[in-house]
Amino acid sequence: MTLLATAMPLLITSHVLPLAPHIRTALLAGLGRCGFYTTYSTLSVVALGLVVLAYRAAAPGPWLYTPRPGSRFIASVGMMLGIFLLIARLTTRADPERPRGIYRLSAAPGSLAVLLWALLHLLNLGEARQVVIFSGMALIAAAALIKNLGLAPPAYREVGLFGARRSARASSGASLAGGGRPSRYWSISRCSACTPW
Repeated sequence: MTLLATAMPLLITSHVLPLAPHIRTALLAGLGRCGFYTTYSTLSVVALGLVVLAYRAAAPGPWLYTPRPGSRFIASVGMMLGIFLLIARLTTRADPERPRGIYRLSAAPGSLAVLLWALLHLLNLGEARQVVIFSGMALIAAAALIKNLGLAPPAYREVGLFGARRSARASSGASLAGGGRPSRYWSISRCSACTPW
């Protein structure tokens, strides 16, 4: 369990640290695009391998909590949403000018799908080593989600994490009126707690 508790932070760091814009920019400048992605991929694979080996070596530990009744049903329904988000993300090309397809529902469907996958597993798994694994995955997905929302084009920021299709007429009316009411959808640009690094 000690090895797993060491390997998981390494995996998280290898994914989260390069997401920070100023760190990413410095690494790209120092290593070049090819060098950056080669180093990043190598470290990520090594860290993931260590996590797998550490998990296999760790003896089944105590249960930190007991899943609540109905957790399996929630996971079954939630995973259908996660699969939908992931498939839609993989089959829809993002238009930098305006959101289309799945991007009209969420500005970061891929990261949201992975985060949902990790949280649903945590809902149903309470053993210590499983909690370590899926908590780490949830942190990585959340960091990617914040980064993707923070660096998204303005039109995507209007959609936010859970957006909805907004008509051009409504957007134009708000602009002509000098802004109007704040959007009722969560937006990274209006959430100080989610400001990217």
